[in-house]
Amino acid sequence: MGYQQRNIVVYVLLSLVTCGLFVIYWIYQIGSDLYKLNNLPSNAGLDLVLSIVTCGIYFIYLQYKWGKLVDSARRRYDLIPRDDALLFVILTIFSLSIVNYCIIQGQLNEELIPAAESVPIPMIDDDRSN
Repeated sequence: MGYQQRNIVVYVLLSLVTCGLFVIYWIYQIGSDLYKLNNLPSNAGLDLVLSIVTCGIYFIYLQYKWGKLVDSARRRYDLIPRDDALLFVILTIFSLSIVNYCIIQGQLNEELIPAAESVPIPMIDDDRSN
């Protein structure tokens, strides 16, 4: 389905080396994956814009929303539910949102992406000879 596992250590190092500019790309990628895993239209770009325009206030809500999306995806693929929304908000308030990205990316890499890729894609019956 087009999911990509990402190396967390490389992403953290790139975030540090680029003084946080790479984080913008990482946020977009995490958001896109979470929307895809929940079969929702991707709003990752809009989430980024709203986070910037509201000077980070929307970003706090976004972390809560991501926690709920991770939990929803875990339920969707019959994994043990884990609601980290409040943890993500608290870490974001204390300027530790990069820890959120690591936690979410770890869950994506280890559980959610393999679960999503193991689900068979339904075949479309294209029998138009009726």
